[in-house]
Amino acid sequence: MELLSKLNDMVSRRMDISWISHDKEWPKIPRALSDDEVILNLMDIGIIVHREYDNHVNSDTHKK
Repeated sequence: MELLSKLNDMVSRRMDISWISHDKEWPKIPRALSDDEVILNLMDIGIIVHREYDNHVNSDTHKK
């Protein structure tokens, strides 16, 4: 969610690219940014994405 919010903010401040956030291909939900192709495209323009994974273990899977 944080990445999408920051990208939207960055794009809105740049008049030369502000149109892009209205494009039908622009991500509407944060999950859309987890695609490897999107991450590689962001890296191509100098935006480095660091992924954090939740290591939470579902307690329902443990035997009693």
